[in-house]
Amino acid sequence: MILLAVAGDPVAHSLSPAMQEAALRAAGLAGRYLALRVERGRLAARAAELEREGFLGLNVTMPLKEEALALARRASRRALEAGAANTLVRRPEGGWAAENTDVEAVAGALREAGWRPGPAVVLGAGGAAAAAAVALGELGAPSVLFLNRSRERAGRLARRMSVHFPGTRWSAGCWPAGPGGLEEAGWPEGATLLVQAAPLAMEGSGAPYPLPPEALVAALAPGARVLELVYRPPRTPLLEAAAARGLGTVDGLELLLRQGAASFELWTGRGAPRAAMREALEEVLRCSAG
Repeated sequence: MILLAVAGDPVAHSLSPAMQEAALRAAGLAGRYLALRVERGRLAARAAELEREGFLGLNVTMPLKEEALALARRASRRALEAGAANTLVRRPEGGWAAENTDVEAVAGALREAGWRPGPAVVLGAGGAAAAAAVALGELGAPSVLFLNRSRERAGRLARRMSVHFPGTRWSAGCWPAGPGGLEEAGWPEGATLLVQAAPLAMEGSGAPYPLPPEALVAALAPGARVLELVYRPPRTPLLEAAAARGLGTVDGLELLLRQGAASFELWTGRGAPRAAMREALEEVLRCSAG
C-alpha cells in the first residue's frame, strides 16, 4: 500500500487528502493520504519517523517548506532557487529528495493562459511568492516587483532571485498606504501580471488587500493576467475584480491541482488523473459551502 501525507500547521483545512486519494483510486493504486499536523521545528524528526513507517512521499505546507528543503539529502534546482520545498520523495537508498512543484504549477498555468513575459507584481514575500518568482525567472519576466508588509523581507527575496535570474530586474516595496501610493511603491508601468501570493482573502485569515482589489486591477495593463494562490474561497474579491475588467485569471484551485498532479507523478511515476482530482476538489468545496 502506498502511504502519503501532507504536513503543516495548521493542516486540517487542506484539500490535498481528498484530491490525492481520488488520484490513487483513479489510477488503480491502493493507498492512503493523511493530513498530519507537524509543529515548526519538528519536521525533520517526523519525516524520519514516516520514512521508517514506509511512507513514499509527503507534501509540505506552511510553515514547514524551508525545513523540508533543509532535511533533504537531495534537492532539485527549483527547490534550491525557491529556498523551499513543498514535496518530499523517499529515496530508495534512504532519506528524502526535495522538489518544489509550486513552481511548475505557476509556470504551467501562465504558459496555458498565454502570458507573454512583461513587468510583473507579486504580493507577498514568503514561500509561495518565492516559488512564483522562480517560475517568472524561468519564463523570462523582464522585471518583478515584490510588495509586502515588510520591505526588508521583500528585499531579501529580491536579492536572492537576482542571483539566480540576473536577466530579470528584481525590486521590493511596501504595500502602499492609500490609492495614491502605487507609484511610490514602485508599481511598474504596463504591468502585465499580478500574482497574489500572500494569505490575503483566505477564509478566516482576516488579512486585507493592501488596496481595494479594484484599484490593484486598475493598475494593470489591458490584457494582463491575475493569478490568485488562495483557493478558499474559490473566487476571491481580486479574481472578481479582474474578471469584471475582462482580464485573464487563474484561481487557486487550478494552482493547487497543478502542484498536486506534479507531486503525484513524482511519487508514482504515473500520469496524474487530473479530471478525478479536480472533481474531488470541487466536491469538497461544494459540500463545505452547503
